[in-house]
Amino acid sequence: MPHPLNNALQQKMDDLAIGTWSDLRIGTRLKLAPGEESITDHNLLELHRSVSGFNVQKFSKSAEKLNGADWEWWIGSDATRWIRLRVQAKRIHHRTYKMLSHKDKRTGEMQMDTLIQSSQSEVGVYPYHVFYNGWDMDRFKGSDVTDALKKNPLFRTCCRTEELWGCAAVPSELVRGIYQTPHGTYAPRYLEHAVPWSHLFGFPASVRGSEEQLSAIEKQLEAERIRAFELLSNFDIQDQGSPGRVTNVPGYARMVMRGNVDESQLDTGTGLPPAKVIITTNLEELGQSG
Repeated sequence: MPHPLNNALQQKMDDLAIGTWSDLRIGTRLKLAPGEESITDHNLLELHRSVSGFNVQKFSKSAEKLNGADWEWWIGSDATRWIRLRVQAKRIHHRTYKMLSHKDKRTGEMQMDTLIQSSQSEVGVYPYHVFYNGWDMDRFKGSDVTDALKKNPLFRTCCRTEELWGCAAVPSELVRGIYQTPHGTYAPRYLEHAVPWSHLFGFPASVRGSEEQLSAIEKQLEAERIRAFELLSNFDIQDQGSPGRVTNVPGYARMVMRGNVDESQLDTGTGLPPAKVIITTNLEELGQSG
C-alpha cells in the first residue's frame, strides 16, 4: 500500500514496521522471536543504510539510567534548530507489554516515570514509547485487536494495513495513564491510541526546505501530544508548554552527525549521551523519494 506521506525516511520506516510484525509473528511461533534490543539495532541500521541524512551510533557509555531512554533522536538542522525524541522500546510478550513494569533496581523508580520527568526538564524533548508488535490473529480472545484498531482514527482514514503497527508509537504520558488503569499492560489498550512510528516523521512530498519540514514534524508531534493529554482526565494541557527547539547540539550528537565518534572524548567536555543509541536526522540532507 503506498503511503499517503511521501518521504524516503517514512517509507523505509513503514517497510521496517511490516518486517518487525512478520519477525515477531513467525518468530513467536518458532520460539525465535527477537528481543527489543535486536529489533532496535536491526531497524536503525537499515535506516542508516537506506536514508541519506540519517546517522546512528550505539555508545558503550551513557546516562541511560538517569533518563530512561533506549534511544534519543535529534531532528532538524543548524539553520532550523533541533527537536528530540527520547524513546523507550517495548515488544509484545504474548498479549501484553509486560516490561512496562520495569523499575530501576537502584532507585525503584518506574522507567517510564524517569523518561517523562527527564524529558520535561529539558528543552526540545518529546518522550515516546515505541511498541514492537506482531501476532497471529487467534492470539487474542474475541475481537479485542480488531475493535481497538477500528477505534483508531488513523487506521480508519489511511493506514489500514495492520502490519504498519509493527512499530507503533504512543506519547509516554499517555502510556503512563493507560498503564495505571486495570489491565494496564494489555496490548489492545494501546493500539487504539497508537500511530505507526513513521507517522511521527511524515510530511507531504510537496513540503520543501528544512524549516517547512521541521515545522510539519513539530505540528504532527504536537497534535499527538495534545490528543494524548486530552485523553487523560486529570491532566491540564494548559499547564504544559511546547517543548520548543534547541540551538546548541551537544558534543555526542555532533560526533554522530559527523560519523566520527570518539568515546574517549565523552568525559572531557562533551558529556555522556542520555541513551545508549543516538540518532541524528539532518533535514537538509534527508533524501526524498517519488
